[in-house]
Amino acid sequence: MSRARELITGRSPAFWILLALGLLALVAAWISIRGALAYVHLRAARSSVADVKQALRDDDLPAARQVLASMGADTRAARGLTGDPVWVTVSSLPFLGDMPAAVRDVATATDLAVREVGPPAMAAYEKLAPSTLIDGNGRIDLARVAAATPDVRRASAAAERARSVADGTGGALLAPVRTAVRRAQAQVGQLADALAAARTAVEVSPTMLGIDGERRYLVAVQNPAEARGTGGLLGAYAVATVRNGAVSVSKIGSNSDLDDATAPVVDLGADFADLYGNDPGLWANANLSPHFPYA
Repeated sequence: MSRARELITGRSPAFWILLALGLLALVAAWISIRGALAYVHLRAARSSVADVKQALRDDDLPAARQVLASMGADTRAARGLTGDPVWVTVSSLPFLGDMPAAVRDVATATDLAVREVGPPAMAAYEKLAPSTLIDGNGRIDLARVAAATPDVRRASAAAERARSVADGTGGALLAPVRTAVRRAQAQVGQLADALAAARTAVEVSPTMLGIDGERRYLVAVQNPAEARGTGGLLGAYAVATVRNGAVSVSKIGSNSDLDDATAPVVDLGADFADLYGNDPGLWANANLSPHFPYA
């Protein structure tokens, strides 16, 4: 032990400096090589997105699932390459760890989007595909909508987790890495927004489509000949009747068929009245406000 201690303590400062530089070079090489490999896997996964979309357009779900599985293998590899102890340790360093942390976050968010969002989203798509969702009479199968709801919820929750990881990325980044991060944030954000909208749709559509009894809706067709808050004035209208997923049109007409009022029929508050007065009592002015619930 004393001899070993002498060998260690007897080294010159230059030795320790060279040793430290050597270790830094090894770490840099490790990060660079594994980062390059992760990039290759992420690029391969990104290039397969178009194939998934095409398979779904062709209503070829087995092919879409096969491509998704290949994408999952790539994103899992990229996440593994950027999640080892050396990479995690370097990522925790102030400033120097910003770029490794950003690459790791992008790989993690992409992997979540593919392997945790993809399978339940595919399962929901299978239930909600137009070819099976709508029968020959145009009736929407509400039982299939209900069956798809848990899958859509799982996919939406996973997409939000992916967005949280992607949006947490930042720091001092070189331009190529910053561009890749922003692209990933935008794409994951779009996916999360789309699935949030899909979740709302499957949750409210059974009731809106008359699963609990008949529903009637006013369909307003806007004419852009005059500007209004929501796009144009009401020119034509229809009354749609919905029961248990079956939609029928019970009436069609123009705004001249509708009775105007001398004042708004709903009190929307003093601010609304100050802005628009009694004008919204006329059907042609019902949508003066750009706030859709008011219109």
